[in-house]
Amino acid sequence: MATQAAQLNGDALVEPVPAGVTRSGAARLDAIDMLRGLVIVFMVLDHVRDFFHVSVNSFDPTDPVQSYPLLYVTRWITHLCAPTFVFLAGVSIFLQRANGKAGADLSRFLLTRGAWLVFLEVTVVTFGFNFGVSVVFLQVIWAIGISMICMAALARLPSVAVLIIGVAILLIYPLVAAATEGATGAAAIIRIMTVAPNLIPGTPILAFYAAIPWLGVMCLGFGLGPSFRLERERTRILLPLALGLLVAFVIMRALNGYGDPAPWKTGATETQTVMSFMNVSKYPPSPDYVCATLGTSMLIFLALQHFRGGQRAFCSTSAAPPCLPIFAISTSHTALR
Repeated sequence: MATQAAQLNGDALVEPVPAGVTRSGAARLDAIDMLRGLVIVFMVLDHVRDFFHVSVNSFDPTDPVQSYPLLYVTRWITHLCAPTFVFLAGVSIFLQRANGKAGADLSRFLLTRGAWLVFLEVTVVTFGFNFGVSVVFLQVIWAIGISMICMAALARLPSVAVLIIGVAILLIYPLVAAATEGATGAAAIIRIMTVAPNLIPGTPILAFYAAIPWLGVMCLGFGLGPSFRLERERTRILLPLALGLLVAFVIMRALNGYGDPAPWKTGATETQTVMSFMNVSKYPPSPDYVCATLGTSMLIFLALQHFRGGQRAFCSTSAAPPCLPIFAISTSHTALR
């Protein structure tokens, strides 16, 4: 069995698993489904809040000066959604490969699924946000789709190589974004869609999610995928990693430089100072943002391994179709018209 696993992946950290509930015969990690379901709940909370927050169009809920702690928290916790979705997508891609999905089949699946997600983003999701197509939004589903298309090639590499690629992307892309500032023409369009989200000049396309950094997050998930298969050693590996990410966030944020393009400031109160410190940049995801959110998500994942009370509810939410958040957004918008 161990030889078979090694042949499948070329990864030293893959260990055989007993027959379980998946079609491949591998044990299913319920904590992954539970974490995904939990962040779906957070995501719905975020988008519904947009329609009930009276001052939603006048200030950002994470603005430490104008916001207040409860509103701030309802927005900040939703920062966990996108990186968790993308990271777990990378983990799931690795698990599919480790559980025996052939390279060609996996690449074909990622190409078609990624293209389908991009199509949904520019049609169904865009319509769900503004009940029309006056502006095309490129958001998290677009980012996942493009990243999956790229992973069709990267998933053939050893997990360690993909992990290194992911780390390199997330460390280098801020420098690329800064170096290409002021680009014009085709270069500006490429820059917006890859490293610096913005409205694409001359088009109705608003790229909220730059593709490259989110690909880096998916690569991290794939690269750390072997750790999720090591049942006895999973916590020993992921707990120090999660804490290390949070420590890295605190250090980089305290230095107030490279880690995030928006520096924190001392506020009029301690609460405002804390909110400013935690107010990291999501568009695009800064290194500070990635460390803070993925570190937190990993800790939640480790806790969910021991949580059984709401297992069915969260797993059911995780399995819900993509139309669930779109339905919540649309119905809230319609009700308030």
